[in-house]
Amino acid sequence: MRNVTFTPESGEPVPLRFGPPPVGGDDGFVELFDGKTLAGWEKRSGSATFEVEQVDGAPAIVGRSAAGSPSTYLCTEKTYGDFVLEFECKLSTRDFNSGVQIRSNVKFDGGREIVYGPQVDVMSSPGSAGYLYDQGTGRGWLVPRERHVKQNAFNNRGWNLFRVEARGDEIKTYLNGEPIADLTDRRGAKSGFVALQVHSYQGQGAGVVMWRNVRIKPLDDAAAGGGGAP
Repeated sequence: MRNVTFTPESGEPVPLRFGPPPVGGDDGFVELFDGKTLAGWEKRSGSATFEVEQVDGAPAIVGRSAAGSPSTYLCTEKTYGDFVLEFECKLSTRDFNSGVQIRSNVKFDGGREIVYGPQVDVMSSPGSAGYLYDQGTGRGWLVPRERHVKQNAFNNRGWNLFRVEARGDEIKTYLNGEPIADLTDRRGAKSGFVALQVHSYQGQGAGVVMWRNVRIKPLDDAAAGGGGAP
């Protein structure tokens, strides 16, 4: 089968442009998590918790669901347009679902705060980890779910390295070095905040997800507003 990707608004296939993730130093990357505090972040929407804890010998942001809470987001105070984003993520709860929002914004519906925008999905294998879902807009998956051919890139037992490249209409994702999604999205916002999601959870106890080494390399001058890890 020929490798193709899809333009969400039209469904028309366009050729994939995958290559290996660029190799290089840390030049230009900014740490979004300082390893000690949640400075530069703000919580929105629900009542799940985010705490800084030592996990596997290193500092991590640990998100725990709360009973009866909708999805909760820890959002950067700064916004970003074109960028390369990298983060590590681990699911402690196998049947839990999470994600990381990019170029996202907030709206209000009857006083209820709603985060919306593209979400890089986080879920156990087999699943759609690394694919993009347009949260809170009604558009759903930006690549149709039947085209999610890479179902086993997520390591259910350990940490997973995600890489997201956003340039104009083009968004590419990698998971543990493997290319996952490559799409053209002409309808989506071209800037917004990054956010860590703790999904609502109906299982026993709390659903738990963890992030570490969250960093971003801005590729334009869209970053605005205060905050950010020192």
